Amino acid sequence: QAVEKQILIIFAVTNGYADDYPVSAVRRYEKELSSFLESKHPGYLAEIKEKKVVSDELREKLVAALDELKNQLGEFA
Repeated sequence: QAVEKQILIIFAVTNGYADDYPVSAVRRYEKELSSFLESKHPGYLAEIKEKKVVSDELREKLVAALDELKNQLGEFA
């Protein structure tokens, strides 16, 4: 898996975005997250890949995107 996607999932998990899902659903969440960012916000992954750091500005964008995804997904098992 690409490093930027690994950073993204680590960011999501360490910021509590996977907390509401059972362990059995985390793989699915990871796939949904990756697909969501690739289709809705591809520049975010490109920025992580290019800069190799999550700046404060990018952090705000990622949090907004993760909130958007959480509202879209709701709960799943």
